[in-house]
Amino acid sequence: MKRWIGRIALGLALLLVLIVLVGAGYEAAGRRRAAREFPPPGKLVDIGGRRIQLDCRGAGSPTVVFESGLDINGSLSWSAVHDSIAKTTRACAYSRAGIMWSDPSEGPQTAKTIAEDLHATLRAAREQPPFVMVGHSVGGPYIMTYTKYFGSEVAGLVFVDATHPDQVARFKEVTPVTLHESMRPYRVAAAFSRTGFVRAMAGSAGGMPNEPSE
Repeated sequence: MKRWIGRIALGLALLLVLIVLVGAGYEAAGRRRAAREFPPPGKLVDIGGRRIQLDCRGAGSPTVVFESGLDINGSLSWSAVHDSIAKTTRACAYSRAGIMWSDPSEGPQTAKTIAEDLHATLRAAREQPPFVMVGHSVGGPYIMTYTKYFGSEVAGLVFVDATHPDQVARFKEVTPVTLHESMRPYRVAAAFSRTGFVRAMAGSAGGMPNEPSE
């Protein structure tokens, strides 16, 4: 009996390894296909060993800089309004580190590091201030932080349904759910992203979500 149990356990372990290997191959092929079929709009800007995707259109001053909310769409979050703004002035949307085409950062992301990344990206791309910063959702506090450190470049701020700086603290007063807990599904998905499981689940759910209209 013990011999059969051992064989079954070994068989299950080998099956699991096979599934992971097949899934990893499926994920790698999917990433190569996505890179080929969906090149980054705009350009990838080198900010010192990392590249940040920046999509600037139009001409004029001040330059409108879009900061997306807490999602995975990056610069595409502004696709519904990007071109219309670019008809009258320069308009730039970008993807934060680790989102869409942008390389991940080496350490934890904070509002300060996000502001520094954006500042370095705009400088490396030779985009000239003054900037009108537009922030959606959590992008609101991010553009406030940018203004704190690089205020001489900022001509104005536009908040689009922005997150309140005290939102997390106020939520604690009415709900036991913390921001850390609400982010748990994203962390789990990131941990299993290389196995192909997340891509397969996204495909079975009907593919990529529709682009949001801001």
